[in-house]
Amino acid sequence: MKLFFGLVFILVGVLLLFGFFTANLWANVLDNFIAVWPVIFIFIGLSVMSNIRSLRWLNVVNGVLIVLFVLFLFFWRWDIGWMGPLQEYTLPAISLRENEKEVKIIFRAASLDVEFAAQSAEDPLIQGTYFSHAQNLVLKQSENVITIDFPREHAVTLTKNYKKKIKMVLPRQYSYQIVIESGTARFFSSFEDNPFSRVEINTAIGTIDSRFKRTEFPIAYVIKSAIGNVDITLPKDTPYFTDIRAVFRTIDLQGSQTRKEEETPISIRVESAIVRGKIAVSEGE
Repeated sequence: MKLFFGLVFILVGVLLLFGFFTANLWANVLDNFIAVWPVIFIFIGLSVMSNIRSLRWLNVVNGVLIVLFVLFLFFWRWDIGWMGPLQEYTLPAISLRENEKEVKIIFRAASLDVEFAAQSAEDPLIQGTYFSHAQNLVLKQSENVITIDFPREHAVTLTKNYKKKIKMVLPRQYSYQIVIESGTARFFSSFEDNPFSRVEINTAIGTIDSRFKRTEFPIAYVIKSAIGNVDITLPKDTPYFTDIRAVFRTIDLQGSQTRKEEETPISIRVESAIVRGKIAVSEGE
């Protein structure tokens, strides 16, 4: 058994040495663990039974299963899973109030990828699609506050797939506050004109991948997570304020930074045990 635990530590060490421990990898590990965590009781049971002299060979079986379990956590992808590929469903159309220009969207899920795109038309309508193994999205709206929820299943089995993906098209005449409350989350956006006033991610493992070329109002990025990954590209010659609090940080801060939040319309706050990534300023127009 000591041999197999030694192999596990060697594997983790190699992954750390070569920089494979990104937020996306940790998110994948957490997703996989949620799906198969009861197998730990099997390991304990085999370990107890292996104390019987005639069943000591179970030590070898248990060790092999532990190594396979660790490999599964790191390398199995849930894009397919045991239920086939994720299915695409149409997001219910969300009609916004035209006399209010602030919109707040709250997402809740066990594991979620959210991607935003701009809408060419000026209709006050949010549209999009989501990807899941079931048509299980719950949408609630109170004026311009929208809550999108994927209720948790009662049981956790190998046949459940907790990964959800949403692609949303946003009307350009509004400013948006985005809040994601999830076990793992990835926020992606790429715009000419920034539509967000606030992007907040409250997760165990969170990623922000965002870039824009212009903004007409202040924007605040906030990540509160155990592990955070940041990849933000700001408009050319734009100063920004950062408040990054982390035990371990590997983050490349490029461009001009300010010491006071009031001096710039762009602020980036990260509270995380581990944070990595970069904040850059675009070189082009």
